[in-house]
Amino acid sequence: MKPKDNNKLQTYIEHSIEQSLAAAHEAGWTVEPIYGDEHTLLLDLDTPESELLYAKNFNVAQRWIGLVEIARWKSKSGVNTHVVVSAPTTALSLRERAALQAFLGSDPTRELCSWFQARDGGVGKVLREDPHVLFKPCGTKT
Repeated sequence: MKPKDNNKLQTYIEHSIEQSLAAAHEAGWTVEPIYGDEHTLLLDLDTPESELLYAKNFNVAQRWIGLVEIARWKSKSGVNTHVVVSAPTTALSLRERAALQAFLGSDPTRELCSWFQARDGGVGKVLREDPHVLFKPCGTKT
């Protein structure tokens, strides 16, 4: 399967979290990496439509899985919204988190890449088992 947006896919695959963090620091941003785990979903809501999808689907997922929104902030660009959601009573696999994050409106390319990484056991130069990370600008209120 070849994606239509191959350049964006290659960026997701080839950049490690450490490289992304270094690039943010080089650009003058002071950021704190927030990592996902089996109980933590990290959403990157890129558009007004994705925010509406989150608002619509969160209640459904909350009833079924017991999700709780923990934090939200604007990305360093000031355009996207980053949201941290907890699934305190349900342990989720990497594939399940990627699917659930997409259901909640997170960047679909990001989530599809995460799904492929989980399926393939890691791809490219990704250094962590879990590829989910958001960068929170230091001092940002949630």
